[in-house]
Amino acid sequence: SGAEAISCDGMTQIAAQPHGRSIEAKLRRAWHKEHRYVHLRGLCHFLLWLVALVVLDFFVDWLFQMPGWGRFALLAVNVVVLIAVLYGHWLRHLRRYDPVRVALQVEGRHPELNSLLVSYIQLRGQVPRDSQASPRLIEAMRTQALATTAPLDFREIVSYVELKRIFIVSLLVVAFSAAV
Repeated sequence: SGAEAISCDGMTQIAAQPHGRSIEAKLRRAWHKEHRYVHLRGLCHFLLWLVALVVLDFFVDWLFQMPGWGRFALLAVNVVVLIAVLYGHWLRHLRRYDPVRVALQVEGRHPELNSLLVSYIQLRGQVPRDSQASPRLIEAMRTQALATTAPLDFREIVSYVELKRIFIVSLLVVAFSAAV
């Protein structure tokens, strides 16, 4: 879908509707990638702790010949630790879709935008008639935002490279426990 140019009073404007949706779509795709990242990281941490606790429990039970109530106490401690890991490494980091927050993250990666994307998102709706803002200035800002952000990939706010270490450690622990 190409940009439609509309000439109005000597100014060339890009039709905001199709591209406005593309900016929204790009922001939503970036949020989805962030969401997947949080789920993957949380799952890796959870599995790592789960396997580590099971191995530790077997070792403690074997070493101390735990009675039934001791095993139950170990299980209770494991459940508490796993709930803390579930919350601390997973659920606490899940965020609802907020286009302004995602736009701020994109602008953090692209400081050359100079709040252009955030301004676009905040002013994407209709400007009230009693507003002091110039409609032409707002339209020029929208046009500039569309042109400036068109080549950018908003999904780069999340890097899966950061997951590499925890993923490898989780795989090694799971493989070790499977071998045992």
